[in-house]
Amino acid sequence: SEIRFKNNGDKVASFMITGADLDQLDRDYISGKALVNPVQFRESLNWLRDVLFKKLRETERRYEIDRKRKNRGHKKWH
Repeated sequence: SEIRFKNNGDKVASFMITGADLDQLDRDYISGKALVNPVQFRESLNWLRDVLFKKLRETERRYEIDRKRKNRGHKKWH
């Protein structure tokens, strides 16, 4: 449902995952009882990667726009 970035020198992204029965699924994963469809799992990882890179591009684009705005002060307007 959300991607958060932590910028402490390393680029770290955290995914906020929501959904029904999440606590039970988490317990099954931790206990080693979780089962997955490998094809669906791979597709889900690809989807998460695509969402992550899209968000990174948007974030970098916003950074570039903000940086250009801050640099406008040195230009003289006639």
